[in-house]
Parts: sequence; C-alpha cells; structure tokens
Amino acid sequence: MSLRGDLRTIHLAEILDFVGRGRQTGTLHLRRRAVRKQLAFQEGKLFSVASNDPREYLGHYLLRRGLVSEEQLFAALQRQETTGRPLGELLVAEGALREDDLVQALCEKAEESCYDVFLWPDGTFHFAADEPPPPYAIHLSLDLVSLILEGGRRADEWQRVRRIIPSSTTVFTAGEEPAVEGLARQVWKLAAAGKTFAAIAGALHRSEFEVGSVLCNLVEVGHLAVRGATAVEEDVDRSGAVARLLKDGESALADGRVEDARRAFEAVLVVDPLNRTANRALARSSGPPAKPRRAASELLDAVPELVSGPDAPKPERLEPLEGFILSRINGSWTVRAIVRLCPVAQEHALQCLQDLVARGFVRLR
Repeated sequence: MSLRGDLRTIHLAEILDFVGRGRQTGTLHLRRRAVRKQLAFQEGKLFSVASNDPREYLGHYLLRRGLVSEEQLFAALQRQETTGRPLGELLVAEGALREDDLVQALCEKAEESCYDVFLWPDGTFHFAADEPPPPYAIHLSLDLVSLILEGGRRADEWQRVRRIIPSSTTVFTAGEEPAVEGLARQVWKLAAAGKTFAAIAGALHRSEFEVGSVLCNLVEVGHLAVRGATAVEEDVDRSGAVARLLKDGESALADGRVEDARRAFEAVLVVDPLNRTANRALARSSGPPAKPRRAASELLDAVPELVSGPDAPKPERLEPLEGFILSRINGSWTVRAIVRLCPVAQEHALQCLQDLVARGFVRLR
C-alpha cells in the first residue's frame, strides 16, 4: 500500500499511528525544501532513519553527547576518506567508542530526527509499503507510541520558544550571569557575546529546539532579554545551502576559478564543518594559490602551539571564540584543521588566531 500527502493536512503523528497500529513494513519519505528524511519501519517499529540535514549527521551527535572527542572524530573522518567504512564502525574498531554506546547514540539520533519533523510547519510525505531499509542500517526497533507522545510535547514547547524567540537571527542582551553550570551556562555566555540563536546552537552542536528551551528559561528569569530579531521568521535551509554551495564550487573548479571554488567549499564547512565532499574538494583545489592568498595558505598549513613558561602572556579575559581556538591547539593539528571545527567563517577564525599570535598566546611552526 502506498500513501502520500501534505504534512499540513495529515500530521506526522497520524502517519506514525497508522504505521504502528497496522504493523506496517515500509519506508516513509519526508521532504521539506531541500531536507530529505527516510524512516524505515518493520512490522510497526521504527527500524532506521536517514537524513541529509547536516545537523543530524552522526559525527555532530557524538560530539554533542561527549561520546568522542573532536580529535578522535577528526582522525576517524580522515580514515573514512581512504577506507569508505561507516563512521561508527571505524570509531568502534579503533576503541574510541563502545559498540553499545554507538547503538544507543543511533537510537537517540533517530528519535531526534523524528522529533524535528514534528516542528515542521509544512512538508510532504510518501509511505512506500514493503520498501526495504538501506542495507547498512542498524536495526533499532523503536516504539512509535512514545515517539508520538514526545513529538507532541516538543511541538507544544516549540510554540513557546517561537513566542519568545521569533527568529533564528534573534540576539540577546545579557543580564546578571546565572549561577548555573553545564549547558545553560554555555548558552548564556554565547548569548552574552552577541551570538544569534542559530549561531549558539551551531557552536554547541545542539538542536535549535534544545537551545531554544534553555534560552527561553534564561529570558523568563531575567538573565537574558531579547534585543532584536528579523520581522519574519528566518528558516535556514541548511541542506539546500550546502547543495548550492557544493554545486557552485564544483562549477568554479571546472572553470579554473580556484579561489571562487575554495570560497564556496569553505562556506559549506561553516554550515557543516564535517562535510566530506567539501573537504575532498578543498584538497583537490589545493594547487598553487593565487598571489593575494599565499600568506593565508601558508598560515593554514602551519601548526600552532600554546606559548608557556616565561614567554607566556599574563592571564586575561578571553572571548568565547578565542577560548574555543586555544582549547583545540594540541601541537599536532594544523591551523586548517582547527578553523574547520570553528562555528564561524574561516576568515573570522583566522583573524582571531592571528590576534592570539600577535598577543603572544600562540606561536606557529
């Protein structure tokens, strides 16, 4: 049996209820703008989830949950380039991640991907009965009733978030610093530094839903105040942006416009820092740089080191991005590797690093 329609008229909860009660086997294809998701079911249970949304890639989720370090993830992604093996499989084989932690992470990531659809204001769906899941999928067997209940709760909470924070470009004015630790403190510091709602979520590798709930709580108790937002809700089409930038980069590379290609691929890494296609394309475009870019290219290949001992500068208050960069310097990563992990444009990250060098916090070799 095939079923298709519009999510504005048939809600995801109704579709999941149909699949669960009927013990259906097949794949639900969901689409909103450039975002594509596939939910595979077996006898009324959620079997696997696939998504092209960069925020839902396994690497970002493992970082968000603290299951792997950035160094472990970066090394695994490099090995994946040469072996083609699944990321989770590589991390388990190298001992960076336990297999039961991987399965648990995949279950939680699948649930989060489903919950995200509950927040879509529109979209289309197509349920293809008896369509098998991808051959590489791990059998999750998740209960749909709990997914429906939690998805409904999140939809209600998202309405509260949007009443207080109407746009992803919302910025905040900081009040008294809260006496809290963990995620709430991280969110407050980034908001106090002038980051937008979307930028805070990106910097912390968290969903806008999760960060939005924390921001609302901080606003309601007076630790933050909404300073400004766009008049119309901004809806960033990350998957579409990545696809367009990759296409522009490949086109520029084919025409011999190496600098334009690099800028496009570097812009992809701002949206999705772990994008393998952009990383490979940047490697292909790493021929002799144009004269105006030579100094920047040499900087990207340098290895930064923290200055210690008598030459080290006196401690001072650092900006969040400065602290982010300093915490990633390990004596072996190049500048290029570090700036790709930064939640800002490469030019901004490079300028920040150069300022740290000028002030004596960092030396380059």
